[in-house]
Amino acid sequence: MKTLLILSFNLSILNINFLSAQGTRYVQGIEIISTAENILKNGAWNHQDDRLCIDDISNKSYSLYCALHTAENKIKGKYQHRGLVMRSVRKFIKKRSSKRYKHPIRDYNNLKGTTIQDIYSLLKEVKLFLLKKKKSD
Repeated sequence: MKTLLILSFNLSILNINFLSAQGTRYVQGIEIISTAENILKNGAWNHQDDRLCIDDISNKSYSLYCALHTAENKIKGKYQHRGLVMRSVRKFIKKRSSKRYKHPIRDYNNLKGTTIQDIYSLLKEVKLFLLKKKKSD
């Protein structure tokens, strides 16, 4: 009976730790989006993204991709191309456009019709999505 109780207690702790890690993931995602917004507000917007961020950083002119890349490195210490933030941004770009893009974040940034207000609104939409996910976990 004691073994079963200890096992049950340990599984509860594992479950709490897993949920806590999930929540942390969303909090980090929200921080990354907020940091990317600030990067874009404090610099110029690069409407000609090439997904090479060294020149964006040195020119303080960031594309959407490079703002997210830089923000993720700053918050997490590494960039994850298939991580939560980048997947979420791609998901909302797909909702906004019926076009299929080779590189959705770059290609959406470079569209003639895309404005910096479109970029801010996209980031706001992703941030609200991550907030909802955090609250539901």
